[in-house]
Amino acid sequence: MNDDLLSIGRFARLARLSVRQLRHYATMGLLEPAWIDPATRHRTAAPRDRRPRPGGHP
Repeated sequence: MNDDLLSIGRFARLARLSVRQLRHYATMGLLEPAWIDPATRHRTAAPRDRRPRPGGHP
């Protein structure tokens, strides 16, 4: 795994979302993980994927 990638849990905390929300957004094609480990299916995200929430919320 690349050192600049975050676990889905860490990314969720930084984005103030739940892991469940992130998985739901991925199924909708709104926010895809940067990488999924083919052996374990663990998801990782890149810090650059974090976007501000609509309405100006951090």
